[in-house]
Amino acid sequence: MRDVIKAGDVGYIKAYFPDVTVVADQMPVGRVVTSRGFSFIFTPIVSNSEGACPGG
Repeated sequence: MRDVIKAGDVGYIKAYFPDVTVVADQMPVGRVVTSRGFSFIFTPIVSNSEGACPGG
């Protein structure tokens, strides 16, 4: 089953990157590319613990 986020909706993506290291005061940037080729830049929330997605 695929979830669909419609235009104007808010969605949350939870991802795990074990080989990425972020140090204090460093601001990572991410990019999501949709199946139709649209690209969106975002600032991820970085945490060293597993958490629940907001709203989910």
